[in-house]
Amino acid sequence: MRLDAVLQPSDPKGFAHLAESWQERAFGALKEFPGFFGKTLLLCIVPCLCGFASISVALWDAGLLISQFSHVTATYYDLVYLAEVRSTESLVAEWLIAVLVRASMLLGIVLVLCSQVSPEVVLRSSRCTLLPLGVIHVAAGSSHVVTRSFGAHHIRYWVDLVTYSSILVGFLSFVVQIGRRISNASFWWKITIWLMVNLVLSYVSYEVLFAALPDSTDLHKALFVMIVAPAVTEVALTIGRFVTREIPERHEAASWVLNGYVLMMKNIQVRIVMTLIQSPSLVLLASLVVLPNNLRNEERDRFVYRSHSRLTGRSTSWEASIAEDSTRIPRNRTLRLRLMHAETTIEIICTVMAAFVILTFGISDNNRDPPKVGQMLLKTAIQLVAECGQSLVCNLFFVVVKRQPSMSVPLLRMRGFSLMIAVFTIVLWLDCGVIMVNFICGHRAGSRVDWEFQTKDFLKELNTSALCAAFPEAVGFAKQMEC
Repeated sequence: MRLDAVLQPSDPKGFAHLAESWQERAFGALKEFPGFFGKTLLLCIVPCLCGFASISVALWDAGLLISQFSHVTATYYDLVYLAEVRSTESLVAEWLIAVLVRASMLLGIVLVLCSQVSPEVVLRSSRCTLLPLGVIHVAAGSSHVVTRSFGAHHIRYWVDLVTYSSILVGFLSFVVQIGRRISNASFWWKITIWLMVNLVLSYVSYEVLFAALPDSTDLHKALFVMIVAPAVTEVALTIGRFVTREIPERHEAASWVLNGYVLMMKNIQVRIVMTLIQSPSLVLLASLVVLPNNLRNEERDRFVYRSHSRLTGRSTSWEASIAEDSTRIPRNRTLRLRLMHAETTIEIICTVMAAFVILTFGISDNNRDPPKVGQMLLKTAIQLVAECGQSLVCNLFFVVVKRQPSMSVPLLRMRGFSLMIAVFTIVLWLDCGVIMVNFICGHRAGSRVDWEFQTKDFLKELNTSALCAAFPEAVGFAKQMEC
């Protein structure tokens, strides 16, 4: 629904911005906020349940590895490569995870594009390109389990080549066909640039996070949350805004989807790190510092329109006026309000999901003791209360100062919102859960915790030669580790 369509107060709720005095607007916003935030919490239930279900599959695989190799000191990566001695159930669980990760990624791509153009166009284009090559991608990507279990490690690189080339060729031909069907020749390269930039930024931020997290202090983790993650996200959001500005959207309600994906990706990293901070005061500080991000949406729009004006060779006075006018367009204001609403929902979901992942996997935050439920619930409650306070401040700002309907239910009621958030939760949290445990966690023989970070002390006790001697039948592991 358009912004100007909700300016007539047929519903008494969500229209505090129409009051004359600022005192009346503030009182009206405070009166409406509890019901508005309660509805936001209800929107988080289905995505959280979907995330719990997807993470449970990865938890099943991790539990099987711990039960079979509890007497071994090894990284998660090492245990996975002991394929010849692993149980059949463990191999099936790993194969199922590989299939779910790749299949959910393809589903996410299709749904994102369906939100931007007509679903009929997307489905017609996918039948000849993305669907067959996507099946090849899922089959080849999940075949690592089979090759490892039979000791055929020498064909791994060929399998990787088939896996990534199939999805690259399939995606490019897919978006090119969509562009032809909607008569937009630039659609394919705009959406491709957006996707590639997000993949590169997520890979770089994951590399920085995974390299620094095991031996980092609480202060380093808080700095990552307050400085590194917001800076990377701002780049991705700005590029996404450039793209969404010119993509012919099927409906205004879908304009938040591309940047919603970026926000989910950022909050996965941020909330996991915040959950691992041991000091509750630092958790509170880090939770409050992200407040200005919701209030920078208008400035981001001005930057996008001014940059576009300069690229097209417009004069300085013209670019300043068009940038100012463009931020007041009802469609752009609607996008900013919906993006703020989506960000609140995503942050709540990621806060709950981070606590669930840390607790269920049994990842220690100090490499000595299992995660304490009481302390984890306290840190989660701090983040949720801070998020509630942020939402209140931002909505008061938009209602009282900007006089915009930031709590209007007709404005924020978006068809398919829960579906898209649920898909983002499944795709990104399943991928992150597997990556995090795989690359930065390990198990120490005789330890009270299931998984701990690969700190310098942990790596000193690691002995791959001893693993090769203990499991001589694991030929693939010996070749991989060259022992």
